[in-house]
Amino acid sequence: MAIFDQKDADISRGCRQNRPEAWRQLVGKYTPLVYRVAFRMLKDRPSAEDAAQEVFMAVHRSITQHDPTRPLGPWLARITYNECLKRLAKSQRIAQKEVIEDVQSSNHKDPGSSPEEMVGQRQASKTVDAALDRLTAQDRGMIVMRYREGFTDTEIAQAVSMPVGTVKTRLYRARARLKRYLAPLFREVMS
Repeated sequence: MAIFDQKDADISRGCRQNRPEAWRQLVGKYTPLVYRVAFRMLKDRPSAEDAAQEVFMAVHRSITQHDPTRPLGPWLARITYNECLKRLAKSQRIAQKEVIEDVQSSNHKDPGSSPEEMVGQRQASKTVDAALDRLTAQDRGMIVMRYREGFTDTEIAQAVSMPVGTVKTRLYRARARLKRYLAPLFREVMS
């Protein structure tokens, strides 16, 4: 969950004063968040890297708009979300690429896992990624913010400029679609 922390306030103030160390801290702390949201929405590493770079340039231009009493994470997620939507609208398509194994899934692997378990984990990760890819970019972005980044519904609403009720509804519907997409996997595992 993204909550206010004094370090964010210090980083924001330092960036407003154009202190290089503050900019290094901001980029170092929030590059993973920006990249993960961009990658999930754009589904392509080079596009996500380009979007992340553009996000940080936009942050540099608009840091004076950030309220230092609020956490930086949701503000950066909103800029990332909007940048990705702009890129998707411009290209008028979502790239259909082979699903890349999720970096986080490799962090959850037990080093003592058997080869069969590792293959099963990899396949499950690919199946979940494929199900996520069937969602709209906007819904994927909200799912990532909620379940990967731990944002609250209110923080997601701020990030995507939607009412909290709309965010709750969209998350509910996105989870229902994921459940439908993953149902065959669960039937297979249970049989």
